[in-house]
Amino acid sequence: MRLSPFLLLFCVACEPGDAVITGLLDPGGKEETLPDGTSQANPGDDDDDDDDDGLADSDGDTYLNQDELTEGTDPYDYDSRIYTGFWPYNPDKEAISDPGFSGGFTPGDVVGRHMGKDQFGDTVDLYDLASPYRQYELIAFNVTIDGIGPGIVVSEWISGGGSDPAGLEGDYHMVREAVEDGSLLWVDMLVDWDGADPNPNAMSNWAADYGFEPVPVLSDSNSHFYEGVVAAIGYVPAGILVRADTMEVVAMGGMSEICAAARDRL
Repeated sequence: MRLSPFLLLFCVACEPGDAVITGLLDPGGKEETLPDGTSQANPGDDDDDDDDDGLADSDGDTYLNQDELTEGTDPYDYDSRIYTGFWPYNPDKEAISDPGFSGGFTPGDVVGRHMGKDQFGDTVDLYDLASPYRQYELIAFNVTIDGIGPGIVVSEWISGGGSDPAGLEGDYHMVREAVEDGSLLWVDMLVDWDGADPNPNAMSNWAADYGFEPVPVLSDSNSHFYEGVVAAIGYVPAGILVRADTMEVVAMGGMSEICAAARDRL
């Protein structure tokens, strides 16, 4: 399905979004703050002195020793971590039953196990966002085409750096604030025209130009979100709102609709 640029511009001028990783505890029971001011939740550990304990975070990179060993990174090297962007990690992701992508993204559907490149070049497993260490209960996906003005407007607004020509701030400022404080995870999902994979540099360029540090910018590999969200809605940016514990879709529509659904559930 090829989307008309006129239809894109006409229908997309109003949408928001974001993502954050904050509000979790380090092994000593204290909140652990990342270099960008956010923090990832780690379960508490009563044994502060035992760095060999799997529940410790010996290098302070927000990932537990046991999780780093599982993923093959060095639990004693800060620069060797599961995700460069400090995204959440879910050691129990295999427990989520992956339905694939044949069922779509309508409310009640479980999102399939998507793998996409992020702005740092890491391959992100979407089911890691269902982390048991998370602070947030909802994940908002802003699905847009690289370079499209309305999608840029939404990303700039959610990052707090845009002029908000769509007027999102008035009705949805609490959504943007929830992204900032970590109580809502926001993800920018980039597709290309006709559902092709975006340019390998698209995610890093988008993050640099319009992004917000706590927001993963992912590629829509294999056109999962293009076919299931953009083609279904008929314009961009479109999106879905998902329960973080089950990856179950609770809303699908334009980004103003997604923001409204998130606002009503925060």
